[in-house]
Amino acid sequence: MTSAPHTPPNPPSAPGQVYLGDHIVAFSAEVAASPDEIFALIADPHRHHEIDGSGTVQRRATGPHQLKAGDRFSVDMRVFGIRYRLPLRVRTAQPPEGDRPGVLEWAQPTGHRWRWELAPLPEDPARGEKGRTWVTESYDARAQLRPVRAALSLSKVYSRNARGIQASLSRLQKRFASDRCGQFRHVSRPSVRCGDGLILAPHQCPPPRGRGSRTGAMTSGEEMHVRCGY
Repeated sequence: MTSAPHTPPNPPSAPGQVYLGDHIVAFSAEVAASPDEIFALIADPHRHHEIDGSGTVQRRATGPHQLKAGDRFSVDMRVFGIRYRLPLRVRTAQPPEGDRPGVLEWAQPTGHRWRWELAPLPEDPARGEKGRTWVTESYDARAQLRPVRAALSLSKVYSRNARGIQASLSRLQKRFASDRCGQFRHVSRPSVRCGDGLILAPHQCPPPRGRGSRTGAMTSGEEMHVRCGY
């Protein structure tokens, strides 16, 4: 897997699939938080259930609260009603620093790898952006033998993991959008950044994501208060 994050010129709001190679499932999304904030969350295995979109990661975990390269940890899983504990080992743990992206990767005993890449995006103070990150999560099965990869495909593991990654990135987006937009914001322009990360006219910001003191489009110079969040 390449270590350089993939950052398109105009990242979309919803998670989008990216190609990193055969037998790799990867999606990227823009998140309204700094790389440091996101790294602190995903580097704590005791909080992985908070952002898991697959519905398989349970609350119980063992291991350190801040993962480093070489660390071992485990998480309780539930797949198709079967409960088990999954041991994992951290292969790469690079905290973000300045313009250097953050990278965190761990591997299952079977060789499957899960990787997060956190690339900082330019801030736009005019839009109230205090920190943005282009987040890529990937599942890598390249270390498996060809018959194993064929079995993974037939059992729809790739497609299930694709749905889980998309859901995890969406949960991550909503988590930080709620943190950033959970207060009233005074605006005097005809658009406002709402909790879903889109720029909407205030009257288009539907409850519960947004409520305004008036309906209808704003005109230049008008002022209102808009509440955004989930």
